[in-house]
Amino acid sequence: ICPARSTVTGPCKIIPFEYPHLSCTSIDVSLNADNLSITARQLSSELLADIKPEIVAFRGCVRWSHSFRPFPLKQAGHGQTRLRKNGVYLITGGFGGLGYAVAEFLADSLQASLILTGRTELPERQDWESVLKDDTAAETVRNRIEKILALEKLGANVLAFSADVADLSQMQTVVGQSREQFGQIHGVFHTAGVPGAGLIQLKSPEAVEKVFAPKVWGTLVLDALFRDTDLEFMILYSSVTAITGGMGEVDYCAANAFLDAYSHHNRVRGRFPTFAINWGVWEWDAWQSDLMTVLPDVYQSVRTMREKHGLTFSQGNEVLSRVLCGNLAQVAVSPQNLSYLTTWWDRLKISDLADTVQETGTDHKKYPRPQLQTPYVPPVTEAEQAIVQVWAQALSLEKVGIHDRFFELGGNSLVGIRIVGQMRKIFDKNLSAAILYESPTVSALGRLLAPETEVETDEQTVNPHLERGRKRRKLQSKRPPRFKKTSEVQKDLRGF
Repeated sequence: ICPARSTVTGPCKIIPFEYPHLSCTSIDVSLNADNLSITARQLSSELLADIKPEIVAFRGCVRWSHSFRPFPLKQAGHGQTRLRKNGVYLITGGFGGLGYAVAEFLADSLQASLILTGRTELPERQDWESVLKDDTAAETVRNRIEKILALEKLGANVLAFSADVADLSQMQTVVGQSREQFGQIHGVFHTAGVPGAGLIQLKSPEAVEKVFAPKVWGTLVLDALFRDTDLEFMILYSSVTAITGGMGEVDYCAANAFLDAYSHHNRVRGRFPTFAINWGVWEWDAWQSDLMTVLPDVYQSVRTMREKHGLTFSQGNEVLSRVLCGNLAQVAVSPQNLSYLTTWWDRLKISDLADTVQETGTDHKKYPRPQLQTPYVPPVTEAEQAIVQVWAQALSLEKVGIHDRFFELGGNSLVGIRIVGQMRKIFDKNLSAAILYESPTVSALGRLLAPETEVETDEQTVNPHLERGRKRRKLQSKRPPRFKKTSEVQKDLRGF
């Protein structure tokens, strides 16, 4: 089992949702000189098969496929759980919805000592009282102080750190200071995560890296910190999306697949018990709201699903207790059958949603241009006039300025697909949907599509847009500097 290679299942599961004319299968083979002819026959048989499962593996003459079956988790009996009274537990993403729910559970039931990490810097403790009384203080800071005090009222000892779980140096500081304060760390709950929301065509390397950072690089950091310790368990918060797929989730699906594979891989290596939990939808919603911006139709469907079938935090806590009584490396937790969820997502094909956008994109009321920091500049060239007409129609706006940015005007992925499709016809050019990221203004698009009609413009306004595409391509061959601190950990990826 190779966690790094398992990330390929993300595109494999998501591509058919966003490109309905394509089917994808991940075929895992073991290549060596002795079995090349056997492998060739296996591959040809798989490629010619009418039914193609998403994940297949060949080992020798045996064909394996990935599947799940219902499995009852027994209720925790006395003395069976790995959770300790007054235990010491690290919770990454401890101030998020899922992480804080775990913290409350451990504080209330075990009076545990808790190590919480987040990205917000907190003031010195002696200043907390004045911060809470200050109405001008940042709401995020006040909220986190209140959360810590609430945990302490439940009987917990709390250490809070501002740290990036993907940064080895920062997490070394967290673990070192925590051991000085509490001694041994008994367990880790890795709940940190960034949601993925957006179609493959419109994904940027930066956006994908943000999703991978906590789940992939963060897990490798935790592995480096605890591999040679007496850690009693590690819980990895994965998602059912890694199993069912889902439109707009290619990076999130891949990152969670890494968590699942790492859990199995860690068991094979004989290290501390690792549990990957593929959570279904929750009643809690902070992440799905991101879909409202980029995939509004998907958001409404997910919201309905969440309200009807979402897990509560109390149910999640009960699952944690039961999982920690057993020895399963991976558990999918869903109020609904996984095959039903896959079928449900299958009904949200991008072609259907794009048709919805197309149908609702005509004969509707036009609205005034929103208030933007960018001053309004009307189109000058024929290319700009044509692009403005397409944008205004698709966005239901009375007018669009040539320096207005597409997403600041209210654009999203689905509207972008329609706009690009119309511009392909008008300019007779083969355009990628990512063009709206690389050239997000009418002015930039006009110069790209009809360079012979270019007019003088403000260099300070134009250059950032032109440079974005070049920066984006450079990122494909250069990892962001932020991860240089964890290069030692990233080298370990070769061993996964």
